[in-house]
Amino acid sequence: MKIIVAVVFFAIVGLLGFIVYDLSMESENLNSENTVAYFENIEDDKSYSISEKYEIPMAESEFAATYVQSIITDHSKSQGVTRHIKTTSGRTSAETTRVKTTVTAVTHNLITKPVATAVTAVQDNISASGYCGDSVIWRLYSDGQLVISGKGDMYDNDTSIWNSYINDIKSVVIEDGVTSIGDNAFFNFATIKSISIGRNVARIGDYAFTSCTGITDIVIPENVKSIDMYAFSYCFGLVNVKFLSSTTDIGENAFYRCLNLTSCDLPNNIKSIRNSAFSGCEKLSKVIIPDTVKSIGSGAFAGCKSLKNISIPDGVEYIYESAFAGCRGIISVTIGDGIKTIPVNCFYACDGLKTVTIGTHITEISDSAFDECTSLTDIHYAGTEKQWNEIIIGEKNKYLTDANIHYNYTE
Repeated sequence: MKIIVAVVFFAIVGLLGFIVYDLSMESENLNSENTVAYFENIEDDKSYSISEKYEIPMAESEFAATYVQSIITDHSKSQGVTRHIKTTSGRTSAETTRVKTTVTAVTHNLITKPVATAVTAVQDNISASGYCGDSVIWRLYSDGQLVISGKGDMYDNDTSIWNSYINDIKSVVIEDGVTSIGDNAFFNFATIKSISIGRNVARIGDYAFTSCTGITDIVIPENVKSIDMYAFSYCFGLVNVKFLSSTTDIGENAFYRCLNLTSCDLPNNIKSIRNSAFSGCEKLSKVIIPDTVKSIGSGAFAGCKSLKNISIPDGVEYIYESAFAGCRGIISVTIGDGIKTIPVNCFYACDGLKTVTIGTHITEISDSAFDECTSLTDIHYAGTEKQWNEIIIGEKNKYLTDANIHYNYTE
């Protein structure tokens, strides 16, 4: 009996010793089928990049695990390797200065040292990191590049997460797993020079890039459905906006006062251009409004002084007041058959406007719709003189009523 007890005792001791040894050993046999590499969590921000231990400094062990898993997944995509990650200690960083996190690689004779080395190399360049969504991580590199990765939506209204680095962030890369850019995400980050938006982003939040004055070009990727209010307002350096997207809604003041914006090809799926969306874009010289647009909001293009020609397609059903007010460079306007009422101040102070082409569906021209259009000389009307006289024309439209009316006009 004593012999059996002794055998069991030593067997248990031996097993425990093996487990302890397995959890503390360094991964030296890099060609083994199941290799364990250690990544240590350090409380402070100092880098302890010992290549044999593959340590990475992180503030929380859970975040360290997520981060390492993300890097290794990226590194091994082409090799189709399945990897599992777990934490060997439940203690928080407040309870211990070092919490070990193991990464178990389930491989097919894969040499794992390059994977671990890649983690160390990336980590050496990171200035700060953290969460900006439930499953979204941000990493700021020493060269000023902010990389946002993971899956799902970014938090709204949580700029405090990187406000401390407002003068350090030079570029932003939002990777494909991210599905929205949060409200106020980069409000007033004037040092940002470039933005790369991942292809799975569906929404760009309110004030997301307001006053990012260093940005010059933006590509809106294919899955963005909505650009919310003031998203790119006051981006004074912005010159070009290219839509690859199926965007259906451009929000209020989305590009307000982008003073140097010269070109913007609106996407073919867009349904509404909301109030003041492009108001004050003084250098915007050309806008093609797609047939899919149903409404153009109040002041949508007000103050766009460099626009030359405006063609409102038949699909547009509503134009709201002051939509093109103060567009002093406009020479000609064509209004499609979908419009029944030209609203108050619609073309107010377009003092370069010379010709207007109007279909037979117009029933009312509201007060001041063409007030201060001092160069207006010709109206091309598709209907008869009788039909023209039936249109209700409001006050302060002297330059319209004094112009030459060309009836039964066809292009």
